[in-house]
This record gives sequence, structure tokens and C-alpha cells, in this order.
Amino acid sequence: MDNETKKVIILKTVDKRETDRKSVAMEKVALKACLEDLLQNQVNITELIVLKKEHSVLRPWVKDIVNHFWHCCKVAQTIKEFVDGYYECSRGPLNPEERNKPWLNKKENCSTLEALTAIVLDKHLLSKIANYLNSRSTADLEGFNQHILMYCSKWFSYSPPVYRMRNLIAAIDHNNHLEREFQHNKDGSVRLNRVWNKKSGRWAVYPVKEKKTFLYIESLKKQILMCRLTDNVGMSRRAVMEEQDPRRISSHLGPLSPKPSRELYRELYSEQESRFKK
Repeated sequence: MDNETKKVIILKTVDKRETDRKSVAMEKVALKACLEDLLQNQVNITELIVLKKEHSVLRPWVKDIVNHFWHCCKVAQTIKEFVDGYYECSRGPLNPEERNKPWLNKKENCSTLEALTAIVLDKHLLSKIANYLNSRSTADLEGFNQHILMYCSKWFSYSPPVYRMRNLIAAIDHNNHLEREFQHNKDGSVRLNRVWNKKSGRWAVYPVKEKKTFLYIESLKKQILMCRLTDNVGMSRRAVMEEQDPRRISSHLGPLSPKPSRELYRELYSEQESRFKK
């Protein structure tokens, strides 16, 4: 996804069979394939952004603490500028009229303040400040990952070609509806929608965009029809797997080769019967 336009410019799907059935390696393999394709097409890559993976009294302050951290990352050019802004807000102390959250009590919330101080002054965090200065938000990318589930529900299984096509359709949907205008009320104000966030424990408000039009569907239909009309081979031909199809590596995702279903059935029920007899 391009950080400026928020459009998906390249998409790759990876199967566990292509990474020796190691799920943790799939993202790295897909990223490498995307970068190679972009470089082959002479796309200039200036920056790479990747996803990295309480005390209840702190909950009202969590959003402010996180926002302050990322604000310092955004405005600071050097580590010194980050540290200065991180430990002393440029706006100064809040006025009583501006503050809408209670201060933490030094006696009642002693353990909470100690835990928060340990996080803020963590040496490992401070040693990595240089990496955070160029950080960018991955919220849009995470949102697109959720959008893919509309086309690739986890309740179903898909063959690799079908899964890849469904991902591409999700990207087309995303790119074509990214710049929709906001809906307006009769008085001209932007229409808003409130959503309860379980993680933060608070209400969030978002502007409502215009409904999707899906105008690209007709174009896709025409392209599909033309491909069918210009294809010299009939649809009854035997489908041949692509050279890069992960099913050529293995016909299943399991680490062990399966036994015939009937044999597995007998073993399972014979084991259950022996337990009951005991």
C-alpha cells in the first residue's frame, strides 16, 4: 500500500507450503516477492513501513499517551528533539478547564505510576528511538487486511488461484472506493457514526462516506467476456496447475502425509472402543 495515496499498488499471496509450513515466515516471503516485482518495474521505493507486533485507572489516558508518543515521532527530526518533546509537552500543563480526566493519585495509584514510569524510561525503548522517528501509521493497512475478509472469509477454504483472485478483487474494491466523499445531513454538516471500541473501552466517532457504486464491475465483465471469446481452447479442457502453484509442493497443508480416510476412521474408533472397554 502506498503511504501517500493509501492505494494498494501490489499484492502477493503466499501459501504455508511455500515456507516449509511456517506461518511466521509467510509475511517475509510475500514482502520479498512484492519488493522484487516493484524493483523490476522500476518503482522508486523511498521508505518501507511494516506492521510490528494495565492498570484500569490508566485506561482513560491510554489514547492520549499513545497519541503523544506518535506526535513526538512525527515532529522530531533527531533523538534529542524526540526526548525533549516526549518528556515535556510543548503545550505546557493543562488548564483545569481543558482537562476532562482525573489525575492519578500518588498514594492510591502508586503501583500504576511506577509501572508507567518503567515503560516511559525503559532503556530498550530509548535505545530504539532512532527507528521510531521515521515510523508511520499502519492503520490503513490493517483496515485493508480486515477488508479482505469480506472476500475471503476464514470460514471457507480456497484453492491458491481462487484465493489470489479474491484478494485482487478486494484490492480493486479498496482502490476504487478510497476517495469517496462524506455524506452530509440536511443542515450541511458531515454525517457521523459512533462505534464502541472494546479494546479502548470508549466510544469512537467516524464520518460516514458515500455508498459504494461498484462502477468497475461492468468493465471487469467486459474483460472477462473478451478473454473467453478470444480463447482458442474450450472450457472443457483439463485445468493445469501453474508452475508456482503451492499444490505442486504438497497436496495438503499438514506436516505429515495423511493415511487413507477409511484407515484413519478405523484407527480412531478402535481407539475409542478400547478406552470404553478399559
